[in-house]
Amino acid sequence: GYVRQTVRGPLDTRLLGRALSALADRQTMLRIRIDNATGTNGTEDGIGSAAPVQYVAPPSALSTWYEVRELPGRIEELETALCNRPFDLSAEPPLRAVLARESPELAHLVLVIHHAAGDGYSLNVLAGELWSLYTAFARGDAPALPSLGTDFGRYAAAAADERSSPDGVRDLAA
Repeated sequence: GYVRQTVRGPLDTRLLGRALSALADRQTMLRIRIDNATGTNGTEDGIGSAAPVQYVAPPSALSTWYEVRELPGRIEELETALCNRPFDLSAEPPLRAVLARESPELAHLVLVIHHAAGDGYSLNVLAGELWSLYTAFARGDAPALPSLGTDFGRYAAAAADERSSPDGVRDLAA
């Protein structure tokens, strides 16, 4: 999914980068990687298929997923290009952020997220947190975001445990 936000007025691109980094530190799903871990013939043992392995990577250099550029054409063309560029989740974060400047007082922030890391609803939550972080940094304040009750990894593990319990198996069979 993706979201585009239009920003009118002055914008500190370094501060936006700092807010994006803080967001990736806070939200582990923005740092996931998926490794196929395959051996010869595309399989782990040469017989069966290898299962992908998902893990949380250390924070990536901001320059690998955030860029500021001048907008040479229409914003819709940039959106299409960003959305159609495949992700390599074995090597790169599942989020791309591009700030496209139309003029010194007008820019568009395009956030593109791989579906393994989030959906449209998640993108709106992330965008809200991003601007809260940016505002706090611009004011010189410490960010005051609500604590995360859990992260996706813990949620997924709990859901898997529930599905494999006797009640969960019975519910799935029904």
